[in-house]
Amino acid sequence: MNRFILFIFILFIICSCNKSNTPQLAQIGSVKVITIGINKAVVTNTIVSTGNSSLLAKGLCWSSTIPLPVMDNSAFSIGSITNSGSSDTVKGLIYNTKYYIRAYVTNQVGTSYSAVDSFSTLPSKYNVGQTAEGEMSYILTVQASMD
Repeated sequence: MNRFILFIFILFIICSCNKSNTPQLAQIGSVKVITIGINKAVVTNTIVSTGNSSLLAKGLCWSSTIPLPVMDNSAFSIGSITNSGSSDTVKGLIYNTKYYIRAYVTNQVGTSYSAVDSFSTLPSKYNVGQTAEGEMSYILTVQASMD
């Protein structure tokens, strides 16, 4: 009987030790939009856990038509992969448009996503292609900005 209890105890310890080192999906915190412009937005997010594995990629993905955007939609990778919070700018957006955005992080197990946030870019004073005359007598033709 004592050997049986000892066997169960050793088995429990072995199983407990292996689980703590097993790689899992990394976890990323919520993405928060902190500044919105006509054609860009500044967002922040933080990696909560690396999942006991090296991080391979971190970034943002967004869409104006898909409520749960993934990396196959518009996405960019963030150069610095750290656990600390980061602030990044999404550029080339269309003015006066609603976007859905979320962060992603990839490790050797796979990719996980944050919860989705949504925002609308600011309306433009002028429409694309509209010509406006300024006080200095110059003519400006408004174009869609991609910066």
